[in-house]
Amino acid sequence: MDGISKQIIRERLITKSTWITTSYTELAQVAAIVGERFMRYIVHIYLNGNQQKKVGIEISTLNEAGTAGTASDHTTKYSHINVPAADNVQIPNGSLDIEDPIFTMEGGTRGPYGRCLDVGHSVNCTVEYWDNDI
Repeated sequence: MDGISKQIIRERLITKSTWITTSYTELAQVAAIVGERFMRYIVHIYLNGNQQKKVGIEISTLNEAGTAGTASDHTTKYSHINVPAADNVQIPNGSLDIEDPIFTMEGGTRGPYGRCLDVGHSVNCTVEYWDNDI
């Protein structure tokens, strides 16, 4: 991130939304894999309640040679995040810092992943990130 101004980062900031279900769901579903010459900086994850019941969410990264659907191939980064039915949870809590990412992903990697711990429920997730050509 050296030499990149906040203005350039703001111009590159991308917002994507997806639904987290009981299977591992890739949170930044823009491209399955970060391009080889890029670094991806995930700066904010916003989890919205499903209006039905409080649910638990787990956020993990996929080990380098792992398979997305296999629990043992994931490393949990945030476990048992309780998302209230009629509320939301932000990671990081409060305001985000575009120069201080919560996940940094190198080219060729995938993730992070989210998984709903309550069978039969899902949660809407919005992710903000930016990519940098290295």
